[in-house]
Amino acid sequence: MQRIAVTLIGALLTAGCALSGHYEGSGPCEGFHKDLQACERAYKNSLVIGKVKIGQSPEEVRAVMGRDHERREATAETESWGYLTNYADQLLTTISFRNGRVTELRQAHQ
Repeated sequence: MQRIAVTLIGALLTAGCALSGHYEGSGPCEGFHKDLQACERAYKNSLVIGKVKIGQSPEEVRAVMGRDHERREATAETESWGYLTNYADQLLTTISFRNGRVTELRQAHQ
């Protein structure tokens, strides 16, 4: 009976660790995170966001970033794409387009 209880407790603890967001590897996402995938995306985004330039088309931006935006806002005249670029500080970089070209890049906390 004790063996079953110990096995059950061990299984529950292991499952809890797997769901906790603790990243076992090293690197920028090492340690505990509520959303490990968001941390990894932010790190990858931070490596390439500096290559986005004023005047680029949405297709060029998508190629630079290597993925679609994480957030999007649009009006009749403009469109803005958001990419998380710093997970720890929850920093979102927004790329604004007008007439199909990048007109502005700005960063803000989510």
